[in-house]
This record gives sequence, C-alpha cells and structure tokens, in this order.
Amino acid sequence: MVSPWIRELGVDAHRFSRYYFCPNCNVGYFSYRYSDNEMIRIYSEYRGESYVKTRVRWEPWYDNNYNDAHDEIFWIKSRVPALENFLFSNLSFTPSVVVDIGGDRGQYIPKIGQLKSFVIESSSKELMPGVQRIFNLDNVQRPNRIICSHVLEHVSKPLELIETFLSKTRTLYLEVPFWVPIISRKRKSAIHFFRKQLKTISPKYWQGDTEPMAGRKSQDTVLTQSEHINFFAEETFREIAKR
Repeated sequence: MVSPWIRELGVDAHRFSRYYFCPNCNVGYFSYRYSDNEMIRIYSEYRGESYVKTRVRWEPWYDNNYNDAHDEIFWIKSRVPALENFLFSNLSFTPSVVVDIGGDRGQYIPKIGQLKSFVIESSSKELMPGVQRIFNLDNVQRPNRIICSHVLEHVSKPLELIETFLSKTRTLYLEVPFWVPIISRKRKSAIHFFRKQLKTISPKYWQGDTEPMAGRKSQDTVLTQSEHINFFAEETFREIAKR
C-alpha cells in the first residue's frame, strides 16, 4: 500500500503497489516507481517544514526532534570520523574533488585531503562552510570520489544511477539501510490489507499502525511504500559489482 502521507505530498493518484523479492541477490523493491515529477514533489523540500507537517500528521513518531537528529553535532562527530577511517583504510590515494550525492548541507562529507567538496541536493538548505552546490555531475570536472549515502533506497532506477556514477569517477562509496522486509503470512493476509486500506481514510486511524524502520522491523503489518522503495543486503552489492 502506498502510504497516505507520501500520496499527500504528490503521489495521490496511485494507492497500491506490489512488493517483489529476488532471492538470487537479496534485493526487495516496490513495483510502483515514482516518476521524475513525483520525485520533485516529494523531495524538493525534503525534511523541510511542510514535509514534516504533512508526515507527522500521519506518523506522529516522526516529529521535529526525529527529523532534526541527522543534523545534530553528536551524530556528525560520530559518523564523519567513522567514514574517514573507512575510506583512509580502503583507498590508496588522496582525492582532489569529492561529491556527495543527496548530501543535505554537506555536514557528513569526510575530510580526506580533498581540495574541493560538492553536494548534489534537491533541497535548498544552507550549506556548510567550504561546500559548494552543483546540480549534476556535468557541473564539475571528473571527481575522484563520489559518496552516495542513503540515496539508492529512494530512486526508481538505482542500477542506472550507479552506472552513471561509475562513468564519472574513479571510486564510489555506497551506503544504504541494511536488509529487506520479510513477507510473513500475516503480511499476505487480505483481511489485514483491507483493514489497513480503511485506515487510510483518516490520520486518526492510520497513526496507530506506524513505526520507524520502513517495514523491516516488524512482520505483523501490511507493507507500506513511502520514500524507501528499494531494500538491499550485502549480497545485492556483490551482484551489482559483478555487473
């Protein structure tokens, strides 16, 4: 089921989706793929005031504190050094240009000796000092390193996006939420599906069934498609690397 809050943001003509799972590469995905125009409507003000207002009306756990957590100094100071250590230990050269895809304000760009740092970001947030905004990879000379963290789960054509990155850069860092939804018998239940459908009538009815983790945490509810439309495991990227 396509989540009512995501429909309210701009996908209001499509209510249902199918979920598919490939056991060969451990990838799961929803069949309904957002169009370019729908992606613009969903992400142009991603995590902005109107986004949070719409979402919290349907999912009260997603309040301003939850939304703003990714921008807290605590998380930045814990995440960035971990990323720097990983990149330093796995790559043998110092990049001159780093591009962060969907990098918000650039607060998570690691300092690994680069001369320039760029973000490609759909929102219009104020950037961190020293970070520049570009609109596509053609706006910068060949980057030494592209960082793509928590983006592939959102996009309709992840393989094409990876191919584009690899045509532009020497090294690519990918990061996604871990693991895929499990389809239990209860999740396949038509009764539960129609009961869930009735709850989309009003936020008051929908709120009780919402929780974080995009459907991966619990096996006791009908899957709902929101901004995450793809789900990955380690095996997925082994298969992608072969391609």
